[in-house]
Amino acid sequence: MHAPAAAGALSACYRSLALPFARAADVDVIAHLSAALRNAQDAQELDQLGDAINVVALGSTREALREAFAGRPENAQEILREEGVTDPTAPGPSRRLPSRACH
Repeated sequence: MHAPAAAGALSACYRSLALPFARAADVDVIAHLSAALRNAQDAQELDQLGDAINVVALGSTREALREAFAGRPENAQEILREEGVTDPTAPGPSRRLPSRACH
């Protein structure tokens, strides 16, 4: 598989299989995927990844993921480091968002 096709396939898998179940904002993955899709000029998959962030991601992680998607992972990490950021949309009692996403 060529690199441009691989970027699209990885993005499709991530937005379909990982993003709907993520409890933390994995800004590094989103930043890398969006950059690869831009480099591959895959506008359709880039749009679909952006739409998935807006629709599927937890409300509390959405802002950080949008920043990473826009190519600003430093801003995304800063959002996650803010004190008092909780995830009211997660099941169970209010949960503090982890400062780092899945390792």
